[in-house]
Amino acid sequence: MTYTQKMYDALKRLGKQRQEEGRPPSQYDDLIGEIDRLNAKIDELEDQSEGLGEALDAISVVNND
Repeated sequence: MTYTQKMYDALKRLGKQRQEEGRPPSQYDDLIGEIDRLNAKIDELEDQSEGLGEALDAISVVNND
């Protein structure tokens, strides 16, 4: 696990603890939300990239025939 992943997990635990204690959200909760949004976008782009790679492979096969 990378340092960044450890920090992210720690922030999530802190946010959950604050919520359980009934304390208001902090800037860390905003940061966690932004990280989650960016991770979702990365996953989406990786999926698109895989689809493009498959399409390029298919074109390559057709061109080699």
